[in-house]
Amino acid sequence: MKNLDKFFNRMDTPWVHLVWEKHYRNGRLPNHVKKWSFWWKDVLKLLPIFKDMLSVQIKNGQSCMLWLDKWDEQPLSQRMPELFSFAKNKSISVERAFSENHLSQLFSLPLSHIAFQQMQSLEEMITQSSLVPEDDVWGFRWGTSVF
Repeated sequence: MKNLDKFFNRMDTPWVHLVWEKHYRNGRLPNHVKKWSFWWKDVLKLLPIFKDMLSVQIKNGQSCMLWLDKWDEQPLSQRMPELFSFAKNKSISVERAFSENHLSQLFSLPLSHIAFQQMQSLEEMITQSSLVPEDDVWGFRWGTSVF
């Protein structure tokens, strides 16, 4: 758990830089165990438990998933389930979603009426938010960011 805390808060340690550069430099985010080192696969097994205890304060949006992470009161996949069902990439980062010129390109079209309304709400959320060139801050739900 301590390693996940260091990783998501991008602590200034060599192994954190190495893992981000080796596995996640193209904008992908860790959401399940793949074929990497035995150590990193072992760390990622704790990811669901770890993320259940956290919420994220969005800064640059690079380490947070739009649909699956708690960057609002609850994950968007639960707040907007109809729209989530139309999402082409269920593990897209907040940064990538916010940088999309046309939000509709993130979804399989045509949308249902409810999904369209939810997309309009999401679009409003995006226009009211702005990303800043700082790393996202992952903190625990009980109010501290220190592990």
